[in-house]
Amino acid sequence: MIDQASVDLGTVVRHQELTRLYVGSCRRVSGLEALRELPHLTYLSLSDCEGPIDLTPLAGLENLTIHTYLNTPVRGAALFPPERLIRHR
Repeated sequence: MIDQASVDLGTVVRHQELTRLYVGSCRRVSGLEALRELPHLTYLSLSDCEGPIDLTPLAGLENLTIHTYLNTPVRGAALFPPERLIRHR
């Protein structure tokens, strides 16, 4: 779990076996495009993050399911089928 005010997700790329990633309470999230380099990533949780967070770089990852919590605002939601972008209030 990453729980910081500002997070660059590009730093997690060295963890090639990562399957789940939880990001919470962030004011700024960057580096989402780097997650395309994680072949085993199937779950991304964004909770209580300020945004909007642009999910467009992740649209081609067919095995990835994204969960947003606590009204985390996102852009690019139309690129995901409902079963791959699950919004929890």
